[in-house]
Amino acid sequence: MASAAAGLGILRFFFLRVDGAPTAFHLAIVDQHVLSGLKIAFDERYRACSPGLLLNRATIKYCFDSSDIHRFDFQGEAEGDGPVPDCQWWR
Repeated sequence: MASAAAGLGILRFFFLRVDGAPTAFHLAIVDQHVLSGLKIAFDERYRACSPGLLLNRATIKYCFDSSDIHRFDFQGEAEGDGPVPDCQWWR
């Protein structure tokens, strides 16, 4: 899926860095004014600092700052509870 999205020009990578080293990344696609978050990963050494949450916040700020993105879709599920209701941000 990532190579197809890259070929279409809709693949996005967001990085959180500490002293220049990648600490977390967020893989997403942007299509029809919707940024869909697909995967967040982080360096476990920084777990106590919540780098995934910090990067998620920065990604949402990017959406607010971009006139081309009208919605952020977290694409998530609550652990053991099925899909997360209203797990989207709308402009």
